Amino acid sequence: ENRFTEEDLKNKKLATYITIDRAVSKKELADFTGVIVNSVDDKDNWYFREVKRLKVNSTELVELVFNLWKEWLPKGLVCIGVEEKAFEDNLKPQLEREMEIRQIWPEVKELKDKGIRKEARIEGRLVPRFEYKKIFLQKEPKDDTEYLIDELLRFPLSPHDDLSDAAQYQQDIAEKIFVEDLSNKSQELWERRIGDAMVQKTIENNENEDNKFSAI
Repeated sequence: ENRFTEEDLKNKKLATYITIDRAVSKKELADFTGVIVNSVDDKDNWYFREVKRLKVNSTELVELVFNLWKEWLPKGLVCIGVEEKAFEDNLKPQLEREMEIRQIWPEVKELKDKGIRKEARIEGRLVPRFEYKKIFLQKEPKDDTEYLIDELLRFPLSPHDDLSDAAQYQQDIAEKIFVEDLSNKSQELWERRIGDAMVQKTIENNENEDNKFSAI
């Protein structure tokens, strides 16, 4: 298990990114809104410092964005990513109005699925990171980390996948705290593009294998 405490991060240079997978309903049996707060070090290790699943409407989601921005900006927050269907439909206009009123300007980016199935994105982006021990979970979580673990261990048959989906979206925005040189950066971007192109094939070739997240 790759586990960490906040004390382990005290002397690390970190950049922090937040991804939100928005549920479309607050009904009891509906999916949750998943939130992942991820800090990245210079070796491209991911530290999931806060994992939340909750049910919010559009107004509450806007408030959540401002609260997360206020809490994590002093801790190196770079931006907040929100899933496309939630962003364009209702979040963007409300958020822009609130920015003007509050005179606070969170950096919010739209996250797109790129036409790749959710299961393929989750497997193709998260399995290699867990296998190579590049994702660290809290040692003694007081949030919803255990729900994330449960989703992954039951993947792809878990009744909910909101936290898993929020976690895989980190691949779109999370970058190392600094880049050693441009050639390394180019290689990283190339690997990211190739990875996105291959995830669909990966899941189709491995549908009958055992759970992919046994490395957690």
